[in-house]
Amino acid sequence: MACLVRDGPVTPRRLVVLAGVALVLVAPAAVDPVLVAGCGACLALIGAVLLAPGAPPVFALVVGYQWAQVAVATLYANATGEGIEGLYPVGDVVLATAYGLLAIATAALALGLLVWRFPISADAIGNALRRMSVLRLVQCYAALGLIGLPLERMVGVGGQAAQLVQAFVDLRWALLFLLVAAALVQRRGALWSAAAVTVELAIGFSGFFAGFAEPLMLALLAFLSVFAFLRPHQRVAAAALAIAMLGLGVIWQGFKNEYRREVSGGTGEQVVVIGLGERYATLGRMAGETVAGDVDAVVQKFALRLAYVQNFGLVLRRVPADLPHREGELLGAAIGHVFMPRILFPGKPPLPSDSELTAHYTANIYILYMTGTSISLGYVTELFIDFGLPGVVLAGLLLGMLLGGVHLGFRAASPDPALALALASGVLLSARAFETALPKLIGGVLAAFLVQVALLWLLRAWLLPLLRGESLHGAGLVRDGGRA
Repeated sequence: MACLVRDGPVTPRRLVVLAGVALVLVAPAAVDPVLVAGCGACLALIGAVLLAPGAPPVFALVVGYQWAQVAVATLYANATGEGIEGLYPVGDVVLATAYGLLAIATAALALGLLVWRFPISADAIGNALRRMSVLRLVQCYAALGLIGLPLERMVGVGGQAAQLVQAFVDLRWALLFLLVAAALVQRRGALWSAAAVTVELAIGFSGFFAGFAEPLMLALLAFLSVFAFLRPHQRVAAAALAIAMLGLGVIWQGFKNEYRREVSGGTGEQVVVIGLGERYATLGRMAGETVAGDVDAVVQKFALRLAYVQNFGLVLRRVPADLPHREGELLGAAIGHVFMPRILFPGKPPLPSDSELTAHYTANIYILYMTGTSISLGYVTELFIDFGLPGVVLAGLLLGMLLGGVHLGFRAASPDPALALALASGVLLSARAFETALPKLIGGVLAAFLVQVALLWLLRAWLLPLLRGESLHGAGLVRDGGRA
């Protein structure tokens, strides 16, 4: 069977495995040799298992992003010759990093078993994408944005139907994925797909959080999903996209706090009080100053802000020495919250603040006075608080089951393999952050999955004909010239 990523002289899989092996080989010369070797071994495992033939690339992106959040502090500290304990002198960050790598490796192995049992056929994906109409995908993407984004603003974040509306609006990520992938396979419509990504970047950069990551990640996933069909210049474009995404991430981390302070009028709240033109001008000015500034300082900011092991290290010093394990209380509360949707239970109390839980378990009360943000411990740390070391393994299994279950669920519900892959990619991107709290990890992913599966079922009679540029006339399908 032909699978999603075929082996060749240069493939994403081989590059990632090679990078992991290189880290293992240089580890003996590092300040923290065991940690560096562990980071390398975990990266090689992710590449070997989650970029294997038949694997949906979103698995590698989600698990790989979390690996970066766990490993970057170790790699940066050892590159500077300081060692991670010199970078974080308070808390057991060595054990926190080791536990984080254990959870990520567990998730990778669990997903690897699923890929081995249920691989994706590259030929099936390619054939499905060739049947899509690029022009119709553009039209559907534009229509969904024109309807969904105003609806999202009208409902707001805390409305009773907020999760449902968010899941509906996020369907545009699946359409963006299909548009880019179809344009690559059909070798037409490149300008349309580039325009759609550019529009998403403009929308993302206009807000408080400057959400440029999602459209670039979806575009990268589309490239990886059809890697077997790409021509050499398209593979170069994929590499350029990955480098651009990394570069934007480094630059953004260098000035994001200052930018948010300025666009919020100095309040620190998650609001925007300046005009759109002024926002773009501020972004350009701060990005230029960051690029022209001290490169070492920019890299340090990026590493420290991407890293998410410090709070886990503080928790390890207090649990169970000062605070007992909670024996499943946090997991039970998360599951209970997920299965009480606010639209059916309008009186459901809100979740306690993530910052309150973090302040309690890290003994850092200053977190409570940080306005405009919520600092969470992350699902791995929360499950450690519940169960100790077994909770860390459980966290990896939970992530693997969540990603694998959603992927298989879309495959079962969708009549088209490319559509299933696109929907799974759009939904599962929200699970990429290591710091995501348990209720948000489980609830956010499952809510989007259930809403989109329901829409698939409701629209099953005409969704694929629509995306393929066909029309329904009575009981039959007639071509309407919708190809781009």
